[in-house]
Amino acid sequence: MLLGIPFHAGLAFSGENWVVTASSSTPSLAAFAEFLHVWRMPTFFVVAGFFSTLILSRIGEITWLRRRSVRLGIPLVFGTLLLSPVQWFAAGYYRTESDTGAVDFFLEKVFPPSSWWTMHLWFLLELLIYCALLALLYRLVGRSRLARLNRVCFNCFNRYPTLITLCAVGVAGGSVVAGLALWQVCDADTLFAGLLSRNFVIFAPAFALGCLLGTGDGSRLSGVRRISKWTLCAVAFAATAGVIFLKIVLGVESNVALALTAMLWVAGGLTVALLCIRVAARYLDRPHRSTRTFVDSSLVVYLVHQPLIILSACILKNLEIDPWLKWSITLVCVLLLSIGIYEVVNRIATLRWMFTGTRAQGSSFFTLRSVEASRSAKGRGTTPARNLEPK
Repeated sequence: MLLGIPFHAGLAFSGENWVVTASSSTPSLAAFAEFLHVWRMPTFFVVAGFFSTLILSRIGEITWLRRRSVRLGIPLVFGTLLLSPVQWFAAGYYRTESDTGAVDFFLEKVFPPSSWWTMHLWFLLELLIYCALLALLYRLVGRSRLARLNRVCFNCFNRYPTLITLCAVGVAGGSVVAGLALWQVCDADTLFAGLLSRNFVIFAPAFALGCLLGTGDGSRLSGVRRISKWTLCAVAFAATAGVIFLKIVLGVESNVALALTAMLWVAGGLTVALLCIRVAARYLDRPHRSTRTFVDSSLVVYLVHQPLIILSACILKNLEIDPWLKWSITLVCVLLLSIGIYEVVNRIATLRWMFTGTRAQGSSFFTLRSVEASRSAKGRGTTPARNLEPK
C-alpha cells in the first residue's frame, strides 16, 4: 500500500501517460515505476487472498462478507464521492493552468461514469468482487470439499515444489492472456463503463494464490520456503526485465507484444510476491509496534497520497529541476503529509469510519519511539520513568 507513493510519484514526473503527464520523458524514472508496478499489486492481492481464507475458515461466509463489504465499501464510497473530485479539479488545473479550465475538466468527469470515478481506488471494488466470489465458492462447494482439494494440491506441491510453482505460474500467465482476449472481444471496458478494469483479470491469479496459502490455519505459508529461491530470483528478474524492455524501451503495442507483456507481467508479479513472502516469513514473523502502526496507517495514507501527488505536480510543474529531484521532493512531502493526515483521522471516530470502515483506533506514530524506548529499557533491566504503553 505504501509503495503507491513512490510508484505514482514516478508516473507523475516520468512523462508516462497518467492523470498528470510531465512534458519531458525520463525513461529511468518510468522504468523504476514499471518495476514497482510489476509486483506491488500482485503482492497486495496475494496477502489479501491469504487473510481472506484464513479468516473465512473461522467464521461463516455471510458474516465474513458483510464485514468485508463494510471494511472495503465505505472507504470506496467515501473516496469516490470526496477524493476523486478533488483529483479531477487538480488534474484539470495541471493541464490548463487556469481555474476555468480546471472547472471545465471537473464537469467533464462528473458524468458519464468512467475510471475517473474510482481513480486509485479501483482495487477496492475488485477486491470486493473477489471476496464475493470466494464466499459464493465456499457456499456452493462446501468447506470440506475445498479442504480436500487444497490437500491434494499441496501434496503434489510438496513432492516437486519448484516445478509445480513454475507450471502454476505458466498456467496463470496463459489464463490471464486468454482472459484479456475475452475481455477485449466482449468490449468489457465499455460494458462496465471503466469502473471495472482489466486489472480484474490480471490480478485474479495473485488473489487465488493467496487463498491457497491461507487455507486452514495458514500453515501452507511455510511451503513457500521449499521453493528454490534462486529459481524464483531468476524468473522474477527475467520477467520484470522483459516487461520493462517491451513497455519502456521498445514501446511496442502489437497484440503479440501485449500478450507477451501480460505473461511476463504475471510471471514477474507472482514470483516477486513469493520472494516477498519468504522475506516476510523470516523477518516479520512476530508482532512489532512499528509494523502494527504502518499497517494501521496504510489505508488512510493510500487514500490521500494520490491527491497530494497531483497537487505536488501542479506546484513543481514549471520548475526547471531534474525529474528525479521532483520525485524525491514529492516522495518526502507526501509521505509526511499523509502520515500527518492519518494522525488526525485516527483521533476522530467519524473520520476513521469514513476512511477505514471501522471506528477502532489504530496505533500512533507519535507514541512509537517512546514505547520502543520503554521496551528497550525493560530489556536492559532498568525501569522507565513511566509506562507509555497505550491502554
